[in-house]
Amino acid sequence: MNVILGEDVNDSIELAEDLTPPQESTLGYEEALLKAEKNHPDLLAAQENLKASDWGVQAGRASLYPSLSLSAGYGWNNRDFSRVTSLFDRDYQWRFGFSIDYNISPVTVFLPTLKSSQAGYSKARESFLQTKSQVA
Repeated sequence: MNVILGEDVNDSIELAEDLTPPQESTLGYEEALLKAEKNHPDLLAAQENLKASDWGVQAGRASLYPSLSLSAGYGWNNRDFSRVTSLFDRDYQWRFGFSIDYNISPVTVFLPTLKSSQAGYSKARESFLQTKSQVA
C-alpha cells in the first residue's frame, strides 16, 4: 500500500477507528465541471497534445514559404603578427550577404507532410473532445 501511496515501504500504516463521511460539497454542477476541466490530468494531457499538433501544422505551413537569411562579417589579414594592434593597416574586408531560398517543388515534398500534420491535429482534436466529454 505504501508503494502505491508513494511512501516509504518500511513505515507502518495506521488505520483510523472512527470513519466519518466526507463533507458534502457546496459546488454546483457547473463549478464542479469547470474545476474538473481545469485540473483533470487526462484533459490537460489532451490539451497539450492538441497544442503540439497545432505547432506541427504551423511548421508544415512554414515549409511552404521561402526562407530569408542575412549575414555580415569583418575579416582582417596581416602577415606581420606584431601588427595586431593596427587592425586597419591593410587587408581588411567587410562582407554582407542576403539570400532568399525557395524550394521549387513544395507540392510534392512538403504538401504530404502538411496533410499528415493536419490529420494529426484532427485526431488530437477528436481525442480532446472525447476526453472532455468523459470528464463531464
